[in-house]
Amino acid sequence: MAASGAAHAQGENDTSTAYEGPPVTMLRDGGLGAIDLAGKRAYVEFQNSPRLSTLLARRAQSLGAVVVTTGSEADVWIEAKGEFKAAREYGNRRAHADVGEVFEKAGAVQTTGLRQDVMFSHGGAALDAAQATVAANLLSAVADASGFRGWFNNLVAGDPDGFCFRGCEYKQTAAITLTVRQASGAPVGSLSVAASTSDRKLLPLPLVEAALAEALGELDRAYASPPSAASGREPNGVEK
Repeated sequence: MAASGAAHAQGENDTSTAYEGPPVTMLRDGGLGAIDLAGKRAYVEFQNSPRLSTLLARRAQSLGAVVVTTGSEADVWIEAKGEFKAAREYGNRRAHADVGEVFEKAGAVQTTGLRQDVMFSHGGAALDAAQATVAANLLSAVADASGFRGWFNNLVAGDPDGFCFRGCEYKQTAAITLTVRQASGAPVGSLSVAASTSDRKLLPLPLVEAALAEALGELDRAYASPPSAASGREPNGVEK
C-alpha cells in the first residue's frame, strides 16, 4: 500500500504513506467462510475505486481465481465497500466519505460544521467576542519575542475553525466490508473491519490502509487453501 502513489496534501487531511501517528484500534465483525477459489471465475469490485478494485482482483488471482470483467461470467463475486467518518465535539465538525472515493482522491476529505473566524477551545464554553479579542491581542504581544508565533502558526495551520487548543481531536474511523457470494446469490461470507483513532488531523489514508490490510489478510487466511478434512473445516467454513 505504501506504493500507492498517494500525494501528500496540506491542511487537515494527512495523506502521508509513512504512518507515525496515534495508535489505531481494529474491530472485526463476521467472517468470510471458506471456499476453494482455484479455477473459479471471479468478478471483483471495490465500490467507487478502480485502483482498489485492481488490488483486490490481484489478490483474488493470487488465490487461484480467474478474474472476469462482467458479473454474468462469474462463478463467485467478491465485493468490497467502505466509509470514512470523523467527528469532533468543538464546532460540531464532521466528515463522512466513501472509502473508494477517498482513496481515488489521495485522501482528500471534506468536512462540514460550524465555522467562525476566531475560535478558542479550552475544554469549556467558547470565549465570547470580547474575551477572544483580549486573548488574541495578548498572544500577539508575546509571539515574536518568545518564538511562540512559529509554533502557533504550525499548530493551527489548516484548521477549518481557526484557533483551537484543546478538544480538537477528530474521532475517526475507516470501515471496510468485504462480501463473497456465489453467482446464484448464495452468501459465502461477509466481514467488516473498522480502523479507528483520535487525532487533531484527519488521517483517512492510514486508516483505510489499516482496515484494508486486515480485510485482505482475512481473505488470504480463508481462501489460501481449499477446505478439506485435513484443514479441520467443513466446506461452509464451520469448525468441525
